[in-house]
Amino acid sequence: MPDRRFDGQKAQLHVHRVQPKYQHGRCAQTPVRAAVLIHGRTVPGPVAFDLKGADQDHNKLSVQAGLAREGIDTFAPSLLGYGQSTRFKDGLDDPDNASLRAFRSDGSCAFAEGCDRTHNPVFPLDQQGTKLSTNPLAGQRYAHSSKVRFAGTDVWVRDVRQAIDDAIAKAHPTDGKVTLLGYSLGGNRVGRALYANNPNPLLPKSSDTIAKVNRVVFLSSFYGGTTEESTPSGGFVSFPLTLTDHQGTSDGWKLASGTTEQDCPGRIVNGSQDETWKELMQQDGRGRDWGGTDPPPPRRPQPLADLLHLWLEQHRRGAADGAGAGHPRHRRRRPAGDDVDHPLRPASGQHAEQGAGADQVREPHAPGRRLHGRPLQATGFRHGVRPGPPTRRGRARTPHSTRP
Repeated sequence: MPDRRFDGQKAQLHVHRVQPKYQHGRCAQTPVRAAVLIHGRTVPGPVAFDLKGADQDHNKLSVQAGLAREGIDTFAPSLLGYGQSTRFKDGLDDPDNASLRAFRSDGSCAFAEGCDRTHNPVFPLDQQGTKLSTNPLAGQRYAHSSKVRFAGTDVWVRDVRQAIDDAIAKAHPTDGKVTLLGYSLGGNRVGRALYANNPNPLLPKSSDTIAKVNRVVFLSSFYGGTTEESTPSGGFVSFPLTLTDHQGTSDGWKLASGTTEQDCPGRIVNGSQDETWKELMQQDGRGRDWGGTDPPPPRRPQPLADLLHLWLEQHRRGAADGAGAGHPRHRRRRPAGDDVDHPLRPASGQHAEQGAGADQVREPHAPGRRLHGRPLQATGFRHGVRPGPPTRRGRARTPHSTRP
């Protein structure tokens, strides 16, 4: 991975499965078919392919449910850094890894906490100041615990390979192969996974992966543009986490310039944007409690309060000693010498959500995160939510790659 401290760490992929359910059992002559669905830049697998609700004609919005009714067993992984898959404590789980202010034009930095650069406006600067200043950063900006993009495409290619193997092992398709679908930026990840001449020595034998796929579907995929082999003139983005809020997610549904809603009536199902955000929050256990206008609750000093998700719990318990005045975000920082250098290869486990019938949508509520580096969207804060009236908060997180 770009940040070598994550190499060799255990990681987990969440795979959301929806399979056919036959009232009287599957007929012997009915073939078993399986598909692996790869999400795009901002929405994890279950939200992209198993969205709840229906349109005005009562057609369900879930792609996975529709495919299950056609007898296809589907697997929708959330790639590393998305949804309920691993995000790493010093990676996307750390709000300090949201972007800082820009470097000066001469390359110097005017701020003690550091500065950032970005090679793509999709990854904006100073989100610590614009998105997290009140909650959870309490008016401060902090140096990053990780100072590079979260992942490159080949990290997610490894995830795609594992998802294919997992689907074949669990579904036992008749032909021993899966159909592979890439949606939006997922198309790039699928294309790279099927690239026979991938030069990455940690991803050998692309031909073995190709042999496990019977057909490929590219849905609204990205094409063209630069690749990771070409380093931008100013370098890649220098932070791993990007955030988006409810409005930012809804803005992604806007039509291209020059096209009006009158040109495409009915293209957005009523309520689907709110449902998408709701499910994004359910998938992002930490970012859901970030943002908004409520400051974080005051805390007594907790010198060893390393983890963001322990804040509320520690506030309830109070500090054991109560000595000294401490900032709410005071914590022990990792010395540079603690970094471990391993070959580019984080270990990654898997767990699949065992599928039910086509009409049963499962959402395991295991700890996890969401989005590309952390767009202000989150769900399921692990240790409970702050009491009091609900406020408009939440940030969806997205891991940074080189492309949008």
